[in-house]
Amino acid sequence: MSDFTAVQVIEPALDEAPIDEAEARTLFARQFSDLMDQHDILLVQGSEGFGKTTQAMRMLPSLAKSIIPNEMAKAEAIGAGFECSVIGRQRSAFATASYDQAVEKCAAFNDLHNTDATLGIVFRSFNACYDKALEKVFGNDWHKQKFTTASAADDDQKSVIRAIQSRQPDVWTELASIHAEMFEPVRQAKSTVHVVLFMVHDVLHQWTEGGLSPLFSHSAFFETEVENLWCLKEDTALVVAVQDEVARSHFLTLEPMASVQWCEALFETGGPWSEDSLHLGEAKKSWLAHDAATPGTVEFADTIRIFRSEVRSDTHAGVGPIERYGANDSGMSWPMFEERHIHQYAYRKRSWWKGLARKTIILTTEGLPTELFRQTTIGLTSAAIYKAVFPMMSRGRLEAHVLPSLSASENATLVGQMRDTLGIPELHAICNNQDGILDSTSIPKAKGSNELADRNIIQIANFVSPSAREGGLSEYDELQVINLVFGIRNAIRLHHVDQINQVAGRNLGHRYQSNRHVLMISKTLWNT
Repeated sequence: MSDFTAVQVIEPALDEAPIDEAEARTLFARQFSDLMDQHDILLVQGSEGFGKTTQAMRMLPSLAKSIIPNEMAKAEAIGAGFECSVIGRQRSAFATASYDQAVEKCAAFNDLHNTDATLGIVFRSFNACYDKALEKVFGNDWHKQKFTTASAADDDQKSVIRAIQSRQPDVWTELASIHAEMFEPVRQAKSTVHVVLFMVHDVLHQWTEGGLSPLFSHSAFFETEVENLWCLKEDTALVVAVQDEVARSHFLTLEPMASVQWCEALFETGGPWSEDSLHLGEAKKSWLAHDAATPGTVEFADTIRIFRSEVRSDTHAGVGPIERYGANDSGMSWPMFEERHIHQYAYRKRSWWKGLARKTIILTTEGLPTELFRQTTIGLTSAAIYKAVFPMMSRGRLEAHVLPSLSASENATLVGQMRDTLGIPELHAICNNQDGILDSTSIPKAKGSNELADRNIIQIANFVSPSAREGGLSEYDELQVINLVFGIRNAIRLHHVDQINQVAGRNLGHRYQSNRHVLMISKTLWNT
């Protein structure tokens, strides 16, 4: 164990000789459990398919069980009279990248445990359940009927909830029914059962960053007046929280500098922006007046997002080329990257894990999120990083093909050629530009998937895109800003290494079943 700038980084102390995989898993399980006893927040970095997620699910009930009696004892010691009924309402949470994964992990969790003591259910957000209710009432045209922040404001409603209640009573009734159905397994279970809510990342973060989801997880949500929903917050506390596969976006909120400055001028006018509870209808009127006086390009929904994110212009960074990437021999960046260097972003560092639960476990296979967590938790003595890297025999082989050049626009042609050359027509492609490629998966969607272990895979590593994505942020911009904000100089390189390792982990390493895995990469990127 070593102390690294006040953040403990723990690595297994082992001999250099490779060890048996079963022995490594046993050692990992013991060290993982011991470290969770010592730390309130633990990030675990380990290889793909090694069983980090399964071990976290396996130990969650016992970890929660050990915490609750301790809290009851502390309450009794200070005469707080901690009621058993309150303890019984406390839950834990397990967050994944998608609802499909949440369903998969929830089923696996319930298979692992006795449901008389522990029960996992899939918890969908208010917005996800609202979509389902709209579809039930309006059928295929439900999208046209959905109240958003903007449409609720146009209707002069205080909130989306108020708009649904007053304008769509049938949908509100259906929404209540969906909510009841979601929690029916809990009502059918024993009162002593410990409930684990399986959800998506963004929903979990609302427990500390604000949002409706924690309140929506309460059984009394539909019996409570909107103005009093905040009273339910105390009963939604989490005992243990697990985030599976943390991403770099979970450490930083970025907004274009010009958009934030325009919004700040609006917020300074006061009115609805100075109230404790924002009235959407009044905010829209204020926004319209401000846009008429100082025409901008910030949509109303974006304005509300910036207001609620608390991103402000006094904390900002540029896209300056901290890391040499896509550069010529003279060191000058390629034109497509050079033109991004004029952009400025306002930012806010995120730390949603602070106060999230009594014990928080964050899982990752990647180096970049691990480094960002280390930088963000400097000085936080309750947090630690466990690098579960064991000297085991490698399994499977990545076949790297280094090409003179490789444009993302050529991905489809390249996949077709390699399927013919290798004689594997069912070769599954994983890349970010999937245009024209049948039987393919994007890199983000492949992340964390267990369903590709028996496939032959071709992965294509392209340069990160300088083009602005939805919201005006390009991948290149984000990674260069990360370099500056977090004081590192290799975020783009770590990003590429992480992506290659993530995709290779779909059918190599611990998932290896004698299938082929081919990597296509340009010489320039290979040498980066």
